[in-house]
This record gives sequence, C-alpha cells and structure tokens, in this order.
Amino acid sequence: MFLAITCQIRGQSTVNPTGTWELKTPNATNASPSLLKLKLEGGKLTGTLSRNAGAKIEQLPLENAQLKGNAISFTVHVFALHYENNVLQPVDTNKVTHSIFQGQISGDTIKGKVEKKSWRDEASRVLNWEAKRVKK
Repeated sequence: MFLAITCQIRGQSTVNPTGTWELKTPNATNASPSLLKLKLEGGKLTGTLSRNAGAKIEQLPLENAQLKGNAISFTVHVFALHYENNVLQPVDTNKVTHSIFQGQISGDTIKGKVEKKSWRDEASRVLNWEAKRVKK
C-alpha cells in the first residue's frame, strides 16, 4: 500500500509555478497571448511578462508577486506609447496602466481575474485571464 501526503508548511506553497506560461485575456480587445515567466526560489516569486508592444516585445517586471498555496498574484505597469506624425516618441511615464493579476494554479493552468486601471479614465475594468504552462 502506498500513501501520499502533501502538506503546506508555514504558509509555503506546494505548487511550483517556475517556468514559462502563455497568458491570454480572452475578453480583451487585443487578445494576442503574452509570455509569463515565473521563478519560485527560496519562497520568493519573481518574473516578467512579455507582451507585443507594436514593433517590439516589451519585458515588464512583475511587482508584488506572491504565491500563497495555489493562489498567485502580481502587478505589472505599462507606460503609454505615443506617436506624433508616425514617429514614436519617448515613453510617457505619466501615462501608465496598472494591471493587478490574481489567480489560482491548478496543474499546468492558471485562471483568474486582472483589474486594469488606466490613465485614460478613472474607472477600472476587470477581465478574465488564463495561462497555460509551455512544455519544453
């Protein structure tokens, strides 16, 4: 007889999100996938979110990244791109969108909600998001 026991010690997670995840927000206006790279080391969660930003791929560092049990949360900040006469201007650090991600990890899938707060308007919007682990 074989008995498997899993436990959570002092708030540490038994889930390991380390790896690359393809992230989609299906109900967003721009539904192209982004890459979420996560690393859990010594109980600390770090990573980046890569997204298509026009002519380049933008690497956004994760802020306030946390993993508690199977619950994951992190924030990214996107600075506005601005064109004048079809020429890309320097990034405007006064115009920023804050995206606060929260989700639940189950195997090779993360599902949750993202709250986007934009400089364009006072109201925030909440979208569903889902990520699938990319197999090597």
